[in-house]
Amino acid sequence: MAEVSIARVRSLFKALGADRVLLVGPPGVGKSQTVRVYAEEQAARLGLEFVDARSLDVSGCGGVEGKYLFLHLFAPTLRPEDLAFVAKRGDRYDFVLPRHLEYFTCPGARGLIFIDEITNVQLADVLTALFSLVLDKTIAGYKLSDDVEVVAAGNAPDESSVANLLPAPLVDRFRLVVRVAPPSVTEWARWMEERYGDDWDRRVLGFLLGDESSLAPRGESEGLEKYPTPRTWTEVALMLPRIPEDDMLFVLSFALGRKYGGMFYDYLRTEVDVDRLLRGDRAYFDGLSIRAKYIALFQAASQIVKGKSPCVFARDVLAERREWLIVLVKMMKAIDAKAAAKAVFGCKYMRDAWGKAAVDILSYK
Repeated sequence: MAEVSIARVRSLFKALGADRVLLVGPPGVGKSQTVRVYAEEQAARLGLEFVDARSLDVSGCGGVEGKYLFLHLFAPTLRPEDLAFVAKRGDRYDFVLPRHLEYFTCPGARGLIFIDEITNVQLADVLTALFSLVLDKTIAGYKLSDDVEVVAAGNAPDESSVANLLPAPLVDRFRLVVRVAPPSVTEWARWMEERYGDDWDRRVLGFLLGDESSLAPRGESEGLEKYPTPRTWTEVALMLPRIPEDDMLFVLSFALGRKYGGMFYDYLRTEVDVDRLLRGDRAYFDGLSIRAKYIALFQAASQIVKGKSPCVFARDVLAERREWLIVLVKMMKAIDAKAAAKAVFGCKYMRDAWGKAAVDILSYK
């Protein structure tokens, strides 16, 4: 199955909607977050209040008017009674829905139900109820409103030891089955900017640009040892400024696993004098280790997109070192694409060097 980026998934949702779409991909690549963001955007587009259905506490269907309902069902933890239970009504017993599900059956209700990790359900009764939700938009005999979308996500068996293959009739009823690839570092950084603005630590980006395979390593074994995913790097980027220095190595190891936590800790501990580079000290750059060179380039890129001139650095330090110039521009672009373009084309030396590199690349056979 061909893979698409999480950015492409967002585009597909905007163009085609998300109803009866199954997202398949490794843990932590952004499937759940993408579905929630889509739901929030739908609410804004429709002029409705976005509401988590579990937090809504109203009686009857009148309370859902003017609201866009969202419900995240983490499928592996569900029990049959979480979806429907038997209650006495008058002189008979009947199935009753929990209130947060009942809202979606109200006439005219708008919203989205997200079934997360549908492939990892182990209880047959739960799986049957979720199949009905996807296949017929019904739950325990109750029909969902026509304006409610049902979306699901899961893992392939080689991505989770508890994942199961889904029955062919169920897969066939999904409008789209989309294989989701981990984002690139640049895509991840762009999403972080959109979602969190300035409230995340760019040192994580610098590390990942120097070792892009660390964003979502393939083939990490399951168990009690953590391993990096785009989701865990997001968490690290958000909490990094608050981690006490004395606890830094422990916390990073707990968040990323010993291997990658140690690598990132060493990165943070490596010091460079970026001012010497911007002044054109080529000997200083030559004396740095490969890791330190990446750190220096990222710090230089961060200052350049904020207005520092790259000309002396590019001319005196990166002259005849096209591979490092390309790394520098790539980092600048990942931080701020518009500022990067302005810096490159505002410096004659960089403009000429970048143009020559582009010609060489295009003419390579």
